[in-house]
Amino acid sequence: MLNIINVEGSICLVDAEDFERVSCHRWRLHPQGYAFRKTCRKGKTVTILMHRFIMSAPDGMEVDHVHGLKLDNRKSQLALITPRDHRLKHVGALVRHQKATQKYPDEKPCVVCGTVFKVNPRKRKRNKCCGPVCASALRAEGRRKQAAGE
Repeated sequence: MLNIINVEGSICLVDAEDFERVSCHRWRLHPQGYAFRKTCRKGKTVTILMHRFIMSAPDGMEVDHVHGLKLDNRKSQLALITPRDHRLKHVGALVRHQKATQKYPDEKPCVVCGTVFKVNPRKRKRNKCCGPVCASALRAEGRRKQAAGE
């Protein structure tokens, strides 16, 4: 049997066996889309995510939403996995997001010879030349212009 919990106007799915344990708490919606609640442990405020609460996740393990639905907290849709496996599962989505939002391109034309080259990711903004030969030619041209007073 499927049970529904209202989390600040959003529908959260839980199994019947977990409903009683989960429904006695006040759950809120996290900005990242997860159901959570706050509690006090040893004098400190602690955030408890519903999916970790349902799976009784031990420290060092992560709970994965198998189909990516953050408010589907049925045990059949959750899996305990290692942090490494969790990163590997989501690395493709992370790379796609970073590529879509990056400001400077991965490939540029060289300002000296015009060939298209792959830039160093840490130097995307300032990388102008395809290699050391073109870089020294660019520096020599800059020194000639400076000596000529341009």
